[in-house]
Amino acid sequence: MKAPLLLAALVTAACSDTRSDPTSERDQFATEIGENYVFTLSRSCECSAETAGPFRIYVTGDSVDNATDLQGNAVDAEILAQLPTVDDIFQRIEDAETEGAASINVVYDPDGMYPTSVFIDYSEEIADEEYSVTVSDLEPILAD
Repeated sequence: MKAPLLLAALVTAACSDTRSDPTSERDQFATEIGENYVFTLSRSCECSAETAGPFRIYVTGDSVDNATDLQGNAVDAEILAQLPTVDDIFQRIEDAETEGAASINVVYDPDGMYPTSVFIDYSEEIADEEYSVTVSDLEPILAD
């Protein structure tokens, strides 16, 4: 029974990439993707399904321009105001490192350019203060 647990731990360790300085990935993202892109974001939180997503987020000029659910319906303005850009997610990782979060686990896309999975536990003693998001289907929006 210990072998499957050990294997699971090794797989988890191999998939988790806690980096002490995500700046190079952030710079690569800014250079290769730019300020205009679209991506899918899901949040894992103590929240309603309406606020957890998944959302298709459209970023223009490095700001969230609009977002839809996966059926193409526009999200409520209150939810829209809370949705991050990829740069916001990078900033959240950097802030958590600076603040000494208890645990930071980041998995990057195969090219190492942006985080596809982020889990931050700010304090082991406090429940439900964790930050957890997944990013997928990121595509640059090309200028006309």
